[in-house]
Amino acid sequence: MSRERWRLLPFNHETAGWQLALSETLTGALETPSLYWYEAARPAVILGAAQKPDLLDLAATNQAGYNVYKRTSGGAVVLAGPGFLSLDVALPPFSALASTDVTRAYQWFGECWVDALARLGVSTYLVEPWEARQAKLDLDAASEAEKLVRLVCFGTLSSFEVASEDSRKLVGLAQVKRRGASLLQAGFHQRWPGSEFARLLDLSAEQRPGLVAKLQKRAVGLAEVAGRTIPYPEVLAAFEASLIERCDIELVPGDWTTAELARAAELEQEKFFALYV
Repeated sequence: MSRERWRLLPFNHETAGWQLALSETLTGALETPSLYWYEAARPAVILGAAQKPDLLDLAATNQAGYNVYKRTSGGAVVLAGPGFLSLDVALPPFSALASTDVTRAYQWFGECWVDALARLGVSTYLVEPWEARQAKLDLDAASEAEKLVRLVCFGTLSSFEVASEDSRKLVGLAQVKRRGASLLQAGFHQRWPGSEFARLLDLSAEQRPGLVAKLQKRAVGLAEVAGRTIPYPEVLAAFEASLIERCDIELVPGDWTTAELARAAELEQEKFFALYV
């Protein structure tokens, strides 16, 4: 059987709105599995699909120079920009790695991340569904102050995400499913900005210090775990090598089609414009 050929798109370092539009474009009638790395050039606050801007301190976000966007995948607030690396993998229904099981669809993706990080000398583990369920039950039973961590994407654990040895989230995952393709997304911080999340959320002066302390226990950045800043080319090379070897994939450098770029331009105007600048 021949190896599955995937299109490796160019690394993108533009605005978060344009990157969100490109990601959404990949959920259309996709003909070739595609892989796409990106880092926003400017700081951005990205809300989950069900979140509203009023959970932010908009004066603080504006003063700090953040643009505010909303994404189509579920989850909670993400801080994008320099120091936050993202990866999209878009799979047509015919791909060997595409799955109709929303939870299990992540498993191979998370396993590749654990393997890739091991190649870089970083020891992590895959969050099993039982651990994610227990973490949710514990949070459901927690105080209202504890539950504030749910406002932040990296504040909670989900199945098949990647955690440090002390059970802090390192690589977060998200997913968008459409008839034409499924989109798996991953992201990590070089350094975990827990205090920045607390500063930008609309919280009382009493709530902020407590949330910072809670977030520091729940997530961590790659540089903090590795003990050094790992350059992005090393991360890309390690993940791509893991993907090739573990999943029998052939990565073929390619580019966005004219139609995809035109559709992304429409989506940026329609859905992924900055809500606040």
